[in-house]
Amino acid sequence: AEGRFREAAEEMGCVWEGASSASALLSSSDPSAVSLAFNLARLYEERRQYPEAASVHKSIIGVRPAYTGSYVRLATMSRDVGAMKECASWLDLAFKTSTENEDLLALIGHFWFGNREYENSQHIYEKLLNQGSKAMEPYATVALGNIYFANINVQNGVKRDKFLSHSQDFYSRALKKDSGNVYAGSGLGCVLAERGSLSEARNVFQRVRECSGDSLPSAFLNLAHVMLAQQEHAPAITLYKKYLEAGQGE
Repeated sequence: AEGRFREAAEEMGCVWEGASSASALLSSSDPSAVSLAFNLARLYEERRQYPEAASVHKSIIGVRPAYTGSYVRLATMSRDVGAMKECASWLDLAFKTSTENEDLLALIGHFWFGNREYENSQHIYEKLLNQGSKAMEPYATVALGNIYFANINVQNGVKRDKFLSHSQDFYSRALKKDSGNVYAGSGLGCVLAERGSLSEARNVFQRVRECSGDSLPSAFLNLAHVMLAQQEHAPAITLYKKYLEAGQGE
């Protein structure tokens, strides 16, 4: 794949030397130079060559300070390696270039959620929904359900039930649009289990497992919890083992 970048760069008159060639490539007057450099950076990301990817993205920002996509990718890579302060810095810079970019808003919402700053996260996801993005609607809808569900244990009895209802509404809304949405299904199953509707929760989790093709480790864990609560110890243990074998999470 990198060979195609070499050919394209050389056609623009640039000597190709990998990631270090990005600055020379971006100095080209060719209008496709930035897109080419961005795709090169994404290739490095896919190969987990993060230093090379970051170098190219920073070169892009050097010539195109308002290129939101590179800020988003730098923030994403920082998040993925656990550098959350660095992630926050890139997100802050990115938001100064664009307040409407869907990928950026989704990443900011996820960042706030991870920091348990749920009100900030909620505002971001509501903004995504209000923008009317069809692509982001399922993600934002499930995320709002997650926010309400994450807060059920810090509320009193009445408000707790209200939060469970809100959470269930968002998951159900996402499933109405796409019955195969495994994340919405997982959320709905958790709400049902929390309400004590174990048989219904079990059916939902089994459906999630079928839809995900056993590629979603949390499906094993959730189903195991329900089976354990139903005193079905042997199958629960089997599912816990599957969860551990799958790497303890997505």
